[in-house]
Amino acid sequence: MQIKKEYIILALLAVVLSLYLVFHNSGKINYTLPEIKKTETGDYSQIIMEQGGSSITINRDNDLWYLADSGMRAEKGAVDDILKELSELDITDLVAKTGSLKAYGLADPDVIHVTAKDKGSTVLRNLYIGKLTTGGSFTYIKLENDKNIYTARGRLPDSFDKTEDQLADKKVLSFESSSVLKINIEADGSETTFTKQEKDGKEIWKDKSGNTIDSEMVLDNLNALNQLKFNAYAEKKPEAAVATLELSDKEGIHTLALSPKTETGYIGTSSYVEKPFVIDVKTGDAIMKAFDELSGKPVSK
Repeated sequence: MQIKKEYIILALLAVVLSLYLVFHNSGKINYTLPEIKKTETGDYSQIIMEQGGSSITINRDNDLWYLADSGMRAEKGAVDDILKELSELDITDLVAKTGSLKAYGLADPDVIHVTAKDKGSTVLRNLYIGKLTTGGSFTYIKLENDKNIYTARGRLPDSFDKTEDQLADKKVLSFESSSVLKINIEADGSETTFTKQEKDGKEIWKDKSGNTIDSEMVLDNLNALNQLKFNAYAEKKPEAAVATLELSDKEGIHTLALSPKTETGYIGTSSYVEKPFVIDVKTGDAIMKAFDELSGKPVSK
C-alpha cells in the first residue's frame, strides 16, 4: 500500500512538472529571424539613400564612387563605412510585430530607406534604418515587405545619415607629405625646385643651388596643401594659371594650378580632381601663401 502511494505521488509530480514546462515554454517568444543573404563589399554598384523627401545616389565606376547629382567623387572612407555595414548586416533580434514606427525612428522624416544594387541592378539590400537602441550598440531596422521591427548590430545611422555635402570628396590633392621627394613651383615666369636628400641619417631639403631649406617649413606647407578642400566644380573654364605646383613621390606626380583671383575665389585644377573646381578666397590665399613660403618670394595673385 505504501509503495502504491509513492507511485501516485511520483505520477502527480510528473504531471505537475509537465504542465510547468508546457506553460513556461508558452510564455517564451518563439520566432525565426530573417535570413540575410551574404554579400561582399565588391558586389555593390549603386546605393540609394532616401530620407525626409530627399534622395542621394552614389554609383560605382571601377574602384571609385561618384555622387549621381553633382558628379563629384564620393569620399572613400564614408563609402567604405557604408559598404561594410551593408555587407555585414546582422539582424540580432525581433523587437515588435506591431507598434508605432515613430518610436523606433522608422517613420518619416527620420527613417532612412536604403536600396543597394549590384552592377546588374539586382537589389541586394532593401532596408529602413531607424534610431539607435538605448545602449547605442544596435539600430532599429525594418526590411522591405516585412512588417516586423528588428535590431541590427552596429550604429548604422553613423554611416547612412549623411548629406550629399558630407559624402562628397572635396580634397584638392591627396598625397603623403612625408613621401614627397621633389617640389616644383612655377609662378611669375620663374621656377623653384626643391629635392629631398639624406645627410647624416636625416632627411633634408635643398634647392637647385644646393642651399639647405628649412625642412620644418617645407613639411608644414605640404601638410597644409594636403588638407585643402574645394567648394564646388567650376561652371566655366579656368584662365591661364598664375601659379602651378608639382609634387613628386614614388606614386607619381601630383599637380595643382590656380587661375587669377576673383571676388568669389579661385578656379583651380589638380591631378586628383577630374574637373576644374572653385575654392574660396580664404583657401586660395592660403595656397598662394604656401607657394610664397616655398618659393621664397611673393607670388602674384
